[in-house]
Amino acid sequence: MSSTDFPYPEPWHPTYIFFDGPLGERFAALSRVLSEAGHYRSGGDHSRDVRMLQDIASAHEVGLRRIKMFTVPERWAIEKLVSVEDTPRGPKTVLRRPRVDMDIGFTSKGNLAVDWRPRYVEDDDSEYGDFRITEYETRKEPFQRPFFEAFYLPGLYEYADAIKRASSRSRQGIMTEIARLAVDCARDIYKEASSACDVRLDGRLEEVINPDTRFLEGFRYTTLAVIKREAEEKKQQEIAERLAAIRQALDEFKAGAGMSAQWFCQYVEHRREEGATYGAIAEELEDSRRSIRFAKGSTLSLYRDLSGKLTRINPDWRAEGLGAPAIPPKKPAVKASPIPTAAPIKTAVATESIKAKVAGRITAQRESRPAPAGQPREVPVPDYSRLRRYANGSAVLGELGFSSVDDLVAAVNERRADMGRLPITQGDFPANKATFDKLVREFGTYSEAARPNGP
Repeated sequence: MSSTDFPYPEPWHPTYIFFDGPLGERFAALSRVLSEAGHYRSGGDHSRDVRMLQDIASAHEVGLRRIKMFTVPERWAIEKLVSVEDTPRGPKTVLRRPRVDMDIGFTSKGNLAVDWRPRYVEDDDSEYGDFRITEYETRKEPFQRPFFEAFYLPGLYEYADAIKRASSRSRQGIMTEIARLAVDCARDIYKEASSACDVRLDGRLEEVINPDTRFLEGFRYTTLAVIKREAEEKKQQEIAERLAAIRQALDEFKAGAGMSAQWFCQYVEHRREEGATYGAIAEELEDSRRSIRFAKGSTLSLYRDLSGKLTRINPDWRAEGLGAPAIPPKKPAVKASPIPTAAPIKTAVATESIKAKVAGRITAQRESRPAPAGQPREVPVPDYSRLRRYANGSAVLGELGFSSVDDLVAAVNERRADMGRLPITQGDFPANKATFDKLVREFGTYSEAARPNGP
């Protein structure tokens, strides 16, 4: 029975796409779709898609068991992985992870395979690197898969190539999902191995997807040398972009300050060596006609920022010294041209208004001046009518000759006025024992004979 005898859901619907989900959910979803379409038959006469899905599940299960040949600690050469490092707290024993190289790709017959091997180092004369492997184990019998093979799925390249010749769009979508699931299962073997070992991929296998139909068109394999070259090119591009941004910032500073960043930094360093503060340097450089303002804090932050940018571009920028630079010439002042007006200004009205404002300010200043020496200054007494009175000071008031708190306050204010002092504020009014005792002590300083003996 050919695979075209099996029906497929029509029309094609996006809900049948399960890319990038958990592997178990993708297996279950594809099995459900194929089962509903009748692809599972009694006696094992299943469709080609079902057989491929079953082969992928079996290869993934076997692969997870096979990577235990190098992920379990029993296989590790512990004496090579353990080292002693000197730390501030003393020697410390460190256990590094064993190093492995893996490769995900297609064999010459179109089978998807994941191979692994110990990563060799120059100072290690062991044939199997960080692992305990005997020569007997690596011998391949006719009925066995290679010892260093972690994942093997036959016929995937031919299956993926048949997607373009599928009978319907629905089948193309299902086959695309199955083929991508196979590659993701191979990547899952690499992820599981990376959880226990230091694994490095020798190449990168990628699917080529049609952006319009989202169907698989083939595979693209990139070697490790190309990957390193691409990473280095990307790194150099990022460095060039950062340097271009730094140069642009330095040019903007020069345009706004009228001096180069190198000159500014060397001038600050020179003045600091002479003992000048950042505030003094800012006063020397400040000019209202420049767009950049210099202050104590901004001068320090500008110096740190610009010197760091200069070091990123040229670490030896200080070697190209400018000696002891002088203060940069300030930009000439630009004389503003008069603004034309549509109608003449009423000069008389404007002059009278200015005169009135000036007269008002002069009057206010005269009123606020202190009175001449020898002449008492009249100051209004605050309103105490709404304030609370201290109720337990009658005995003391009687000794002083007062009948109430207000009499004591009035006597103190009178003595203060004679001395040219301000009256008692509302906050110092005797509303409690503390303010009352304070006022009694003050009254006693005015008249030694009337000093109270205490409450």
